[in-house]
Amino acid sequence: MRKIVNPSAEGREARLERFLAWTLYAGAALDLFFGLGILIALPRLGELLRIEVPDPPHYVRLFGLLLVFLAGFYALTADDIRSRLPLALWAAAVRLAGAGYFALSVFRYGAPPVLLAFGATDLLLGILHGAPAGVLWRSSRRRLE
Repeated sequence: MRKIVNPSAEGREARLERFLAWTLYAGAALDLFFGLGILIALPRLGELLRIEVPDPPHYVRLFGLLLVFLAGFYALTADDIRSRLPLALWAAAVRLAGAGYFALSVFRYGAPPVLLAFGATDLLLGILHGAPAGVLWRSSRRRLE
């Protein structure tokens, strides 16, 4: 049983864990939505987003499958934040890397500007995952000292 030294700090950690889990579930839902959309209705999704779908679309569908797998990773991480905190930090890093990739794709390689919306979403989720995960990580390291 854990000894509670500072009850208000314990409550703060519980709130941060709930918030982090919520952001991970939200990210999982978003990735699942787009992943399934790519797998099930790629031509229609391309029309909605005004993105040309390559022919053959094998690599794009593989990306959709990856999004479905990432959704599972985020949801499993959110199920037990305390024991999977390093994975939450990794999730934040993955989101931030995705944001950088989308920005680079648009500004350097001429990808459709709509991808900036995906990059902004990944940036926001990366911050929303990373900030509470970082605070919880630092707090857990202090307890070990």
